[in-house]
Formats: sequence, C-alpha cells, structure tokens
Amino acid sequence: KLSESGYRTDAGRLMDNWSSFPYPSRHHLQALALSKKHIYTVDTRGRAFVAPLAQSKPAIWQRLSGYVKQLSVSPTNNVLMAVTTKNHLYYRVGVSPGCPA
Repeated sequence: KLSESGYRTDAGRLMDNWSSFPYPSRHHLQALALSKKHIYTVDTRGRAFVAPLAQSKPAIWQRLSGYVKQLSVSPTNNVLMAVTTKNHLYYRVGVSPGCPA
C-alpha cells in the first residue's frame, strides 16, 4: 500500500511521500507528463487535463481543448508538446503557472 506519510522541509512542503487526488476522467489514464508546477494527463479517449501540483485537495483539473495521445514537457518546463490523435505534433512555448497550456 502506498503511504502519504513523509517529512516536512523548512518550507513546510512534504517530501518523500505519495500524494493522491481524484482523476477527472472515468476512463483509463493513457499518458502522464509532469512539470515543476503542473501535472498533465491524457485519458484513453484522447482528452487532456492539467492541474496544479499544489497540495490543495481536491485538485482543480482543467480540460484542454482538442484530442491528443501523448504529452511531454521540456526539461526547462516552459515548452509543452502534444501529439494529436491524427498524429500531428503541436508545441507551446512560454508555459508558466499562470498559463499552463
């Protein structure tokens, strides 16, 4: 069983722990991407969602427009790339906490 226990840093954040929150789709998870501030998911119907990684519960998910089969975030955390269900590649430069997608 996964545990949500962990220790707190000086900044009060939990470290070395598992966090959990409800997934916004009743369909299976197909893809997952993570940036410093957001989690991006794709379900088996091609719908993409984004939520902040803040410890707020429940998570506030936002559905992204279009249908994709894969998402990726650049190592610099400011470029989001997506492969659509029609095999087109899209990317967005300038991803930030105020504009996650």
